[in-house]
Amino acid sequence: MTLQHLKRFAAVFCSCILLTACGAPPAGLAFGPDDIAEARAYLDQARSQLQDPEWGPASTRAVLLVEVGLHDEARQLIDDLDAGADRELARGVLALRQGDHAAASEAVERILSEDGEDLAGLILKGEVELARGDVDDARATAERILSVEGRTADAATILGRAHLLDGNLEGAEEWARQARECDRGHADAPLLLARVHRARSNLDDAEEELRRALRTDPLHPDARFHYGTLIWQRAGPERLSEAMGHWRLALQVDPRQGRAR
Repeated sequence: MTLQHLKRFAAVFCSCILLTACGAPPAGLAFGPDDIAEARAYLDQARSQLQDPEWGPASTRAVLLVEVGLHDEARQLIDDLDAGADRELARGVLALRQGDHAAASEAVERILSEDGEDLAGLILKGEVELARGDVDDARATAERILSVEGRTADAATILGRAHLLDGNLEGAEEWARQARECDRGHADAPLLLARVHRARSNLDDAEEELRRALRTDPLHPDARFHYGTLIWQRAGPERLSEAMGHWRLALQVDPRQGRAR
């Protein structure tokens, strides 16, 4: 499969979906969630294309290089970017992916000091707050996004994840379903629903949602890691090697996988 362009990058770093030249929807991908070899090839092709200087703006490529796990290459691009919100966004995304919450927060502050309604900056702020476990701050940031943009999938998933951290499964499910209504191509919505189902021990429903997330974004590291964990949880040693394949792929994209999950 030849990867030719980015289907969507709406100032949001949480999803990297590279599609075929025809711009087909995610459901048109030629492989399914269980096709690890195809997913690895897909990742390799994405990495190769994103390192091509002719592919697109350096600031966008830097963010997406982080999303496919090429941190050194992303850092080199970031160092060459002109000062401004685009560089700070890329810097913040890289810092968050590497678990440096202080550096990510500093990047957010610089973005929002220039424009307090910068959508990408607000989304990154909410992601950093969730990563730190600052649930109340994340909720407040999501409310700011709602006031700026109206109801969006990003604000809804931030609110849903905040509810999940608080143990409020009903609230998490409601916001996840609202996120899906806003954008059916947003992989974080089915992932959030899957986590709610797993917390309720509804493993069939959790698997269905994880498969939906991976059909939307086959490189989503959280969805990939949770899918491997669900396989292991349901089948035990019998399918451990299969589960490990998903875990390894998730770790290739995001080395944080497996920590405090």
